[in-house]
Amino acid sequence: MALKLEVTNVSKRYVSKSKDRTIQALSDITFAVEEGKILGIVGESGCGKSTLSRIIAGLESPDTGTVQVTGKPHPVISKYVLKNRQRTVQLVFQDPYSSLNPRQPIYKAIDEVVAIYQPALTGSERDERVSDLLGRVGISRDMSNRYAHQFSGGQRQRICIARSLAANPEILLLDEPVSALDVSVRADIINLLLELKSQFNLTYIFVSHDLEIVKHVSDDIMVMNAGKIVEKGSWNEVMENPQDQYTKTLIEAMPKLSRRE
Repeated sequence: MALKLEVTNVSKRYVSKSKDRTIQALSDITFAVEEGKILGIVGESGCGKSTLSRIIAGLESPDTGTVQVTGKPHPVISKYVLKNRQRTVQLVFQDPYSSLNPRQPIYKAIDEVVAIYQPALTGSERDERVSDLLGRVGISRDMSNRYAHQFSGGQRQRICIARSLAANPEILLLDEPVSALDVSVRADIINLLLELKSQFNLTYIFVSHDLEIVKHVSDDIMVMNAGKIVEKGSWNEVMENPQDQYTKTLIEAMPKLSRRE
């Protein structure tokens, strides 16, 4: 199967404001993701997974190394020229409320993305596209003129997913997409993401600190610690025969209940 994403020897460091110390966020990160697969990236806060996500999405540039999507370099997004934004990789953030403009109806939030990436569409065609996207994530058209604060957390994340899909991406980068949601709605969002992956032929990068969630959605897993990859492979390989002590600690920390409990 063809490779959809290739990250090669990527490193990134930050200098403190006082310039008296540097933080090595990423060190020589190399991995690849096949088309149509789901890669789970796991690690605790500060391990570098969010920095890696921003680099893959083109929001930051690495100090060294390259990112390629379908064999082509994936450049950093221009802050000033909206037309130069790449549609191939789109982000779904952890907090759906802060991802949406509180002064903008959700219809407008999605319509403006459609207008940017499909400028040839007429007004009625854009309207049909927005309605279709909202319907696919379970938001009815009669709710489209409401604002973000009028929706629940789960509904807001559905809206953010629809907005990401409006750019016709090939890769969705899911940065802790359910960690800010109630436990009762997490499974619904996960199931929705799996359905959409099949419908739109997407490749997913699923970033999380929760091994249990990654277990249910990923084909392969990559464990990060202190800016480095400490383990990668199929889910069964990593879970049944972990090689790194950090991975073993994460597995041991997973909740386990006996049948009696």
